Amino acid sequence: MAKDNKSPIVTKKHLARVERERRQTRTIVIVSAIVIGLAVILIGWGTIQNYVIKPRQPVVTVDGTEVSTGRFQALAHYNAAQLVQQYSQYYQFMQYFGSDQSTQSTFIQTLSQISYELEPEYLGQNTIDSLIEYELVRKEAASRGITVTTDEINASMEEFLGYYPAGTPTSAPTEAAQPTSTLSALQLTLVPPTPTTAPTAIPTEQLTGTTPTAAPTTGPTATTEVVPTPTEYTVKLYNDNMKSYLNYAEVSEDDLRWIIESQLLQQKLIDVLTADVSKEADQVWVRQIIVADEATAKQVIDRLAAGEDFAALAAELSTDEATKATGGDLGWASAGTLDPALDAFLFSAEIGQVSDPIQLTAGWYIVQLLGHEVRPISSSEYQSLVSSTYNDWLTKVKDAAKITTIKDWLELTPTSPSIPANMSLTQN
Repeated sequence: MAKDNKSPIVTKKHLARVERERRQTRTIVIVSAIVIGLAVILIGWGTIQNYVIKPRQPVVTVDGTEVSTGRFQALAHYNAAQLVQQYSQYYQFMQYFGSDQSTQSTFIQTLSQISYELEPEYLGQNTIDSLIEYELVRKEAASRGITVTTDEINASMEEFLGYYPAGTPTSAPTEAAQPTSTLSALQLTLVPPTPTTAPTAIPTEQLTGTTPTAAPTTGPTATTEVVPTPTEYTVKLYNDNMKSYLNYAEVSEDDLRWIIESQLLQQKLIDVLTADVSKEADQVWVRQIIVADEATAKQVIDRLAAGEDFAALAAELSTDEATKATGGDLGWASAGTLDPALDAFLFSAEIGQVSDPIQLTAGWYIVQLLGHEVRPISSSEYQSLVSSTYNDWLTKVKDAAKITTIKDWLELTPTSPSIPANMSLTQN
């Protein structure tokens, strides 16, 4: 006979224990959900802080225009990338041409300077200065109606990566030779023309080092060496290179376009601000004798007064090794390129007039004016005038602007891109 299944006896004590366990489980679930929820909120808030709020916080404010942290970091990344590329080029030059100690020391000095400019303190401050300058340029450009088109930005970006869809541009011509002045009778007396000798034809065997022989009429035909065809720089390759650069420099395309636009606006503004800078200047043609003491300087004056030749005395007595071999000839100089004491005499003297001894840091100077006329200036002199004109404007507007910078900008300064470990000077 089968036994009957008896139901378990449920007591009040058992029911209380089940209820207590149920409440504990529910509490654990609720607490876990709260903890997980808070963690998600904190992670989300951190993400929002890092990728949304912080990049939009201003690092610099220029006359009410705020420049965000994101823009600051983008320009810092860009500047660092440019410096690292410069470093890599000079490092390779050092490997190829730095065989002697003097040349290698020069390269190491340059590499050390670039390394210093990559330090966060220098990089960050330089980036802030650039941001301030760009904002002042943009403000001035807007007031003058200076703009940059999308096509100009696109073309500059293509040039940035060496892509020229319309063909490689012609190289800029080298600096033109300075015009030769027509010398007066007095100037020809002071500086007689140096005679030149017509070149003598050099026999072919001296050029080649062997006696020339007639070309053979028979023999094997030389084969033409096959030169590999260079890879065509296509639009696809340009786009791939642009993606690689943006990834390497850690800069978005929008930020790079903003940087290039700022640079184009800056150049257009420079062109406007320096439109009146002349490419000619009042110049003097000078020769000099430099001696160590006043007594020797007076002896030079006495010997010149007695009729001795200035160039011969320069070759004999001048301590300036750079000019004594050419009779002390300094060539043509614009106002401000020589010491003010020399300018004061030279720009008021008569052709042929010799100065009294003038004491300067390098010694006692006796100078003679050989020529005085308005002449074209060199490219380097012109660029120096352009730079000084623009910098004078920048200093003026910067002093007048209301500029604020956050105190903790150093903490926001990125440290990449950086010098490759295998190129670090500390590893060599």
